[in-house]
This record gives sequence, structure tokens and C-alpha cells, in this order.
Amino acid sequence: MEADLWASGGFPVRLVERLSSALDGLRSWRFTPGVTALSSPAWPAITIVVYVAALLWGQRAMMPRKPPQLRKLLVVHNALCAAVSAVLFGSLAWVLAAKAPTTSLHQLVCSRASHEDGRLQALYHLNYLMKYWELGDTALLVIRKRRVTFLHSFHHAATLALAYIHLVEHSAVQWVPIFLNVGVHVLMYSYYAMAAAGFRPGVAVKSSLTGVQIAQFVIGVSAACYGFATYVAGGWDTGACWGTQFGAASGIGVLGLYLVLFVRFYRQTYLLAGREPAEKKAE
Repeated sequence: MEADLWASGGFPVRLVERLSSALDGLRSWRFTPGVTALSSPAWPAITIVVYVAALLWGQRAMMPRKPPQLRKLLVVHNALCAAVSAVLFGSLAWVLAAKAPTTSLHQLVCSRASHEDGRLQALYHLNYLMKYWELGDTALLVIRKRRVTFLHSFHHAATLALAYIHLVEHSAVQWVPIFLNVGVHVLMYSYYAMAAAGFRPGVAVKSSLTGVQIAQFVIGVSAACYGFATYVAGGWDTGACWGTQFGAASGIGVLGLYLVLFVRFYRQTYLLAGREPAEKKAE
């Protein structure tokens, strides 16, 4: 009977039906500052301060210590992050696909009605909560005495802040960078889980993942700039593109900085690093 259920497509159909039913129940859900979980600005602010302090203290505290073996914990942590990211990606894709027949891409990016869909707001909030969990990436690096780059620490702290700002500032365009980010995280955390389990896909896969991250920032910045340009062209009217000037500035600024930092990282890690040995050999 179980085989018949899978063969007939019963399990996938039921799974989709349950996902649809769960999301439909969130249509009237709203993110409310001061009421919704972790919605006070004190949460991200204090967390980021503690994160930086713990990073600096942790690196110093681990200096005389031998790093523990955490392979199983790494596999579980990264596998769970990949799974949660996949659920968020699939849920956002489902909601956006359901809206597509009656909503243009411009409306999805700019309209207040689209932003006030409770299903999207709930998924944005879940994505924001996920950013607290992802700070564990840094803790695992510190405990294992691995190098924590500025790009890594800044990216984790700034993404938590940006996720909160976009929720509070009601940026209609935020689904674009969130959708891309959770999609990239499915690939990234899957890679880390495989690496922790002993499977090494190779440098080509690592460089490709960085390339995909760069592409997401190009698209994210472009979408944010489009929304802000539409807002300005509409006479600085939120009716033209829903959101605030601060939300737009933070989105364009942070995503733009990510783009610069990741391009720099890609160049130094995969282009120049591969060229130097060849040049020395030629000499």
C-alpha cells in the first residue's frame, strides 16, 4: 500500500496540500514590532554586540586549547540549516507562483498589497529568526580554531541587522534577496555538510558557490535599485513602490558592500591564488 502511495504520487500531493494549507492559514498574519517574537530593535542590536565580543573573546580563549573533534555536530548543524533553507525556499516559491497569474513582477516588487500578504510576512520573519541560528557558524569556527575572516563575521552580523530592518521598514522588494539567499544557502550548507562528512567536492565547486553568491547580490542590488528608482520617479511616494528611504538605503548599501567584498574574495582566492604559483614556476 505504501508503494502504491508513492507510485501514484500520493505522498508528494499530500505534502503539497499540507504546505498550501499551512501557508493559507497565514494570509492574515502580520509582523508587529514589539509584539511579534524578537521584534524589538534591542534583540538584533544586543545580539550583534554580544556576537562581536564573543568572537574576540572566544578566539583568545581558544589559543592555548586543543580544538575538539566536532564532525558529527558540523554535519547535523549544516544539514539542518540546509533543510530549513530548503523549506523557506520552497514556501516562498509556492507563494510567489500562486500570486504570479494575477500579479506582475513590478507589483510583486513594489506593491503594498503584495507586501501585506501575511504568508510572505511570516516567511520573512522566519528568515529573520534563522539569522540568529546561523551565528552558530562562527561559533563552530572559533571552537575549532579556524580563521574567521572579516567577510564572514561582517556578513553574518549585517545580514541579521538587514533582515530586521526590512521587516520593520516594510520593504516590498525584500522577497528578492531573501528568496535568492535561502536558495544559495541550500547549496552552501549542503556543501558544508558533505565536507564535514568527509566528501570533498573540490575547488571548482567552492568557486562556483562563490560565483552564485556574487550573482545573488547583483540581482538583489538591481532589484533594490529598481524599487528605489520607481519610488523617486513616482515623486518620492510610497504608493509608487512600498517601503521607506531608510529601508532602501540599507538594502542597497549592505547588498552593494556584500557584492564588492565577495568579488574581492573571489579574485584573491580563486584568480590570484591560482596565478601566483604559475608565475613563480615561469620565473
